[in-house]
Amino acid sequence: MLKLIAENEAKNNALKVRNDTRFLKELNQNVIDELELTIFNVKTLPNRNQILFIFIDKDNNKRFFVDDFNFIFYVSNKTNIIENDYLTKYDESTHIPFIIQNYEVLKHLKFAVNDNYKRFMKKGKF
Repeated sequence: MLKLIAENEAKNNALKVRNDTRFLKELNQNVIDELELTIFNVKTLPNRNQILFIFIDKDNNKRFFVDDFNFIFYVSNKTNIIENDYLTKYDESTHIPFIIQNYEVLKHLKFAVNDNYKRFMKKGKF
């Protein structure tokens, strides 16, 4: 029952976005130049697993663009600390891309990394 309600809500939201002229259907350089868009804010929509971009156009009106949540980060496969500086150039042979497409997964990953760091700093070990 809850799944059916969530699906109906998603359909209603998609219909609202499609019919509202303030929402951009696509975002590319031509659209940005034509409307003279300036980024105003970016919000995550965790319940919908999307990101909302808010712009101001040349007429000082708000414009919106909704995109699916995608977070990409790279992890080095080198094991020693000396070769693993934070500021290294991307190298396809040593950096492995990870893609997270769910906001909750990213939130849990950030919590785990921060928790491990805090425990390491307090005790000096993992």
